[in-house]
Amino acid sequence: MSKTAELQQKKRALIAENDYYRQKLLFETELIRARCSKFQRSLRLAGSLGKLLGFLPLAAPLLGIQLGQKIEQRPPGRLRRLAGPVLAGWRCYQKFGPMLQSLIKSRRPRDRCSREDVRKDIGPDRV
Repeated sequence: MSKTAELQQKKRALIAENDYYRQKLLFETELIRARCSKFQRSLRLAGSLGKLLGFLPLAAPLLGIQLGQKIEQRPPGRLRRLAGPVLAGWRCYQKFGPMLQSLIKSRRPRDRCSREDVRKDIGPDRV
């Protein structure tokens, strides 16, 4: 093959590859546009729901809805009564435990002497 034929073939391959990527780019652009329009619709819906929810507390007394009405509850069982203090203790342990452990580790052990050392210093009859 001549050099010009090779260049012509390479040019055609590059043009075909360029067309492929151009079509792919157009497809992805349309896909992004479709998703953006869907997102805009959902934002509009959320905005209108937000306005409705903002108006609802004002309209509730007019509609006769009683907010904050207490529901009758039975007294807590033994397990529920213990859960609060146990949970509070666990939180205190998590909060202050590392600090206390580091304080305990940082203390140097005292010089302890055995009874034999005391007997030598004081005498066996005084111990």
